[in-house]
Amino acid sequence: MKIFHISLPDSLGKYIEEQVVNEGYENVNEYFKDLVEKEKKRKYQARLEFILEGFKTEKICDMTEEEWQEIHEAVQERFRKEKTPENNR
Repeated sequence: MKIFHISLPDSLGKYIEEQVVNEGYENVNEYFKDLVEKEKKRKYQARLEFILEGFKTEKICDMTEEEWQEIHEAVQERFRKEKTPENNR
């Protein structure tokens, strides 16, 4: 496991400690792991939407809007299935 040590201003430290308590995280480490995982998924989703939009606008393949919507929904369902209980905050 990789270990990081970070320094934050007191105001951010206080905010993080409040989030740990208010959101029900076990500790600061769990809070940061959740933040990073959510950011990773957000970026993956943004890249996927960018790619799909490129296919739609470039007419690289002949698909209907409904077919694109089905693909989008399938990807969203995959994300929902991959979520772990600690990421459902």
